[in-house]
Amino acid sequence: MAFASTLSTLVLPLTAFSSTYILYNSVTASRLLQKYESVTKKAAKVTSKADDELWKTRYTQGAGLVASLSTTISSGLALYWSTSGKSEHGGDLQRSLFLMGCANAGLCLWVRRYMAGFWVGRARVPLPGSTEYNDAVRATERLLVWLRIVAMGWASVMAVNWDW
Repeated sequence: MAFASTLSTLVLPLTAFSSTYILYNSVTASRLLQKYESVTKKAAKVTSKADDELWKTRYTQGAGLVASLSTTISSGLALYWSTSGKSEHGGDLQRSLFLMGCANAGLCLWVRRYMAGFWVGRARVPLPGSTEYNDAVRATERLLVWLRIVAMGWASVMAVNWDW
């Protein structure tokens, strides 16, 4: 138990930092893409493909935001619980951390796969005035990489808290 507690204390701050970083990238990408939404809405009135792309962009970015918020809040709770020594619901800390690790690792991997289906291989636009769109694509690519890293962090939290 002492080993699991020590290892969790080392892994949780790294997971919390990584979670905060994916939240930053998710918000950055969403904010930059919103600047192109009015143009995309006009194109969506003309062609159904543009309308589909607009909705896929919204859904995938929304999923990334939900995952990053979930893992950031969870890592904050996990850090608080591990430093106070107990969970809020009176349950075993080790069990709470294990279940939290399961949920967040699964969520991060699922959202990463969902987002990658739309964003991987997304071409950058080589036109003047599209710098922010290209920055949003880069932020989304970073988000995809870091979602995997955060999932590994939660999986390690899960692994060290398995014995309950």
